[in-house]
Amino acid sequence: MKEKRIISDVIRSPHTANTNTGRRPLSDVLRKGDIGQSLAKELEKKPLLKKPDVKHVLPEHNVHHESSVTPNLNKSKSFIKKTAWFSVPLVAIFVIYMMISVLFSGADLKIVPKSEQVQISVGITAKKGDLKALVPFETVTLSEESSKLVAPTGTKDVSEKAGGRVVIYNAYSTASQKLIKDTRLETPDGKIYRITTGVVVPGLSVVNKETIPGSVEVIVSADKPGEQYNVGLSDFSIPGFKGDPRYEKFYARSKGEIKGGYVGSVQTASPGAVTAARNELRTAIKDSLTKQVSSQIPATFVLFKDAGNVTFETKDDVKNASGVIVKEKGTYTGILLPREALAKEVLKKSIYTLKETGPATLKDLENLTLVFQSAGLPEMLAQAESIEFSLSGTTTVEAVIDFDKVKKDISGKPRSEFNALLANYSGIKKLKGR
Repeated sequence: MKEKRIISDVIRSPHTANTNTGRRPLSDVLRKGDIGQSLAKELEKKPLLKKPDVKHVLPEHNVHHESSVTPNLNKSKSFIKKTAWFSVPLVAIFVIYMMISVLFSGADLKIVPKSEQVQISVGITAKKGDLKALVPFETVTLSEESSKLVAPTGTKDVSEKAGGRVVIYNAYSTASQKLIKDTRLETPDGKIYRITTGVVVPGLSVVNKETIPGSVEVIVSADKPGEQYNVGLSDFSIPGFKGDPRYEKFYARSKGEIKGGYVGSVQTASPGAVTAARNELRTAIKDSLTKQVSSQIPATFVLFKDAGNVTFETKDDVKNASGVIVKEKGTYTGILLPREALAKEVLKKSIYTLKETGPATLKDLENLTLVFQSAGLPEMLAQAESIEFSLSGTTTVEAVIDFDKVKKDISGKPRSEFNALLANYSGIKKLKGR
């Protein structure tokens, strides 16, 4: 059981100070203290001559004779004064230290809340970004790309076409436009590319008197192989619409580089080695993303290990003189749940005896097992607006204690009264002073 500890300003009563084990009564400080003894020895070094005005004379058996020469009384008085001016402040400091030590001993206090082990098995519904929901949630996304060189096992002659993604726009009418597979797109310098599948380009729309073209994304491939078809960002027209009003209103723009075109000899690697390298990259990327996400989660949120999913995108392999460079990109998507709201909902649906003591909280929420109940999850987490899941397992329910109020209540009370305070706090198991 984990104990919560506060430092309280408990000042022990002077009447109970001497009961503290190992502490000397304040009266012993001057009588038995090291500095007090030193002062006594200094006073005992020289015998004092008896004179009528001397009220206190050290007993004969306490006088320590260092020589047979009797010193002058005035010199002895001077010595006593000098010694007293030096020693009294030290004695005072020592006395203050002893008083503070006695009065503040036991100021460390441990509060042990009541707790119990509870078996959890509940269903939860959460809504994305809805602060009014009993349990809202947010998604977290993180990506990483990595590559590995695979040693070549031979060479081969290849003839490959460049490829990439473009967005086709319809600024012609509100009606949609169907384009068949292999529809040509042309760059300003005359290079031809073809769409790899048939698509339907949505019609335009008007919002606040502003015309917004309909659009669709599609994959294209160069009409011919070769490096000359590798291009960066570019605009495209649709040659099939030449001589038609649609020619000026239908156009396309690339989303990134169009690349991969090559004609010539390249290094090759065994399929088995490439597959092994790809699997190794995916494992490393998944572990890295999981660690990165976990380390960035705020303390007020919970990220269950089963509440995330990693998807992979195989990038184009790069072949060079050293071998084949295998590339993989991974994207982690998970859900963040507010710790306090989730614990409250779980406790509301659970059975436990601490309900009678008042507010309680769940410890170690992360140790529970989360299983998605919604169809398509966790693969479609990024698009989900509402999710259903179950939480099950054993965790600890602990009473919530107002530590500031406890501190205020015990301030100035002797330790003997600590246990009596338990009657006012049904959630406290015990108070422990040290």
